[in-house]
Amino acid sequence: VSYKVFRSESEDGTYTYLATVNTNEYTDKAVETGKTYYYKVVPVKKIGSKSYLGKKSAAAKIKVK
Repeated sequence: VSYKVFRSESEDGTYTYLATVNTNEYTDKAVETGKTYYYKVVPVKKIGSKSYLGKKSAAAKIKVK
């Protein structure tokens, strides 16, 4: 299973695709100190040549210090 990672600057805003990762960790290096970001992830399961997307997660609120 891999995960698509998305970020927004507001919980109900537009989420921008950042990356697909093969672990349960992601480091976002394009953030600014003092800002708050919201992240969502979508699990992706590949079976043969097809990819199946799971349900998008709830937003996780992260404040950069």
